[in-house]
Amino acid sequence: MSMNGAGVFGKFYVCFKGLKDGFLAGCRPYIGVDGCHLKGPNGGVLLAAVGIDPNNNSFPICYAVVGRETKELWGWFLTLLKHDLQIERDYEWTFTSDKQKGLIPAFETVFPTADNRYCVRHLHGNMKKILIKHGDMVTDCIPMKSTDQHYEISFNNNSKCKVDLSNHTCSCRKWELSGIPCKHALSAINAQELNPEDLVHKCYTVETYARVYAPCIYPVNGPDIWKKTGQVPPIPPNLGRGVGRPLRARRLEVDELANKQKKVPRGNKHGGRMKRQQTTIKCSYCGEYGHNKKGCQKRKDAEAAESESEEAIYLKPERGHKDDIY
Repeated sequence: MSMNGAGVFGKFYVCFKGLKDGFLAGCRPYIGVDGCHLKGPNGGVLLAAVGIDPNNNSFPICYAVVGRETKELWGWFLTLLKHDLQIERDYEWTFTSDKQKGLIPAFETVFPTADNRYCVRHLHGNMKKILIKHGDMVTDCIPMKSTDQHYEISFNNNSKCKVDLSNHTCSCRKWELSGIPCKHALSAINAQELNPEDLVHKCYTVETYARVYAPCIYPVNGPDIWKKTGQVPPIPPNLGRGVGRPLRARRLEVDELANKQKKVPRGNKHGGRMKRQQTTIKCSYCGEYGHNKKGCQKRKDAEAAESESEEAIYLKPERGHKDDIY
C-alpha cells in the first residue's frame, strides 16, 4: 500500500502466498488481466490477474486497487506480478486482456516478448467432454501406419494429417495447443490400442489439481479487531473530473422518474402522480386524524355559526306590524 505525503490513498496490491504457490505448482503459463470500476462511495478501479486451474476453472492470482487506469499504474501492477511469479522468460507466457486503458503499452514495457491475446469467447469444456466429442469424429478418419509412432490420417476424402505419437503432435496443431488429443491423434491411438487419457497433458491430471490447491490461505480477523497503528487514516484519492458536463441535480428514484416522465404505472388511476398510501392525515384545526383542515366539518360549522351571529337578517314584515329586526 502506498500513500503520498498528504496521507491520500495511492494504490494497494495483494498477492497471497497460497495463491502464488498454487499457481506455480500446476497451472499453465496463461494469465488473464482485467480491470473494473468500483461502485463504492470512494470510487477507484480494481485490477485483477487470474489463471486457469487443471479443471479449466478460474484461479485468482492477485489484485490491486488504484485510483484510475493509466499506463503507469498498469505497469506497476504487471511489474509486481512478474516479480511474484518469478517470470524471467516472458516469451513462454500468454496473456489475455480486453484492451483496457494503458494496458497494451504496459505489456510492451513489462512483457515485451510475451504472447498477447484478446478475449473473444469462453474457454471450451473440460477434457473429458472434448475426448468424447473427438472420439465421435474418429469414424471419419482412416489411419495409415508409417512407423509405430508415426501415422498418416486421411479424412474428408482428400484431406490428410500427420500424427507423431512420440512427440504428441499433429499437423492440425490442436493437440499441441490444447494438450488434448485431437480426432486425428485418437485415430492413431486407437490403431495402437493405447489409452487416450495416458497421452493427455499432465496439467489435466488429478495430481496436478491437488498440487494447485494444496497451499492454503490462513484466516484473517475482521477489521473491528485489527491492531491500531496510530497513523492517520488515509484519505480517498482525488478521482478528478469525469468526462462530460458534471451533474448538479440529485439522482432521482424510480417512482420520481415515472412521475417526471408522466408515465402511468400499471394499476395507477391517478395519472402521472403517485397516490399517497400508508400515510395518516391529521387535521391542523381540530387535531383529529382521518381528514385535513380543508375538509374539517367542525371548522365549517364554526365558520357558519360565526357568520350568522355577525349578520342581521331582515325579514319583510306582515301587514299591520312594524318592522322586526332580528
